[in-house]
Amino acid sequence: MVNRNMSSQITCCWCEKTFPTAQLQGPSKNRCPHCKDPVLTASFASLSIGQDFACKMGGSWVKISAEKAELHDAEEEDQPCAFKSDELVYPF
Repeated sequence: MVNRNMSSQITCCWCEKTFPTAQLQGPSKNRCPHCKDPVLTASFASLSIGQDFACKMGGSWVKISAEKAELHDAEEEDQPCAFKSDELVYPF
């Protein structure tokens, strides 16, 4: 989870380093400047079909329907994974 405080700082949930929110600009506007992982959360339901995201299960995912997503590096036999609409993910 992203931690924000009065001084406009964010603590990355992946690498646990803190940095100013002002660094979340440009093409990397949702990526930690240290580990490059996305840091701002959104609900799965709020993502567009085709949107890339990360989640606490690990890996890089793409939303393929209102309820499912698949890993970018999925094997042919891997099945898409169901996500709850209110599940928090990290879009990029």
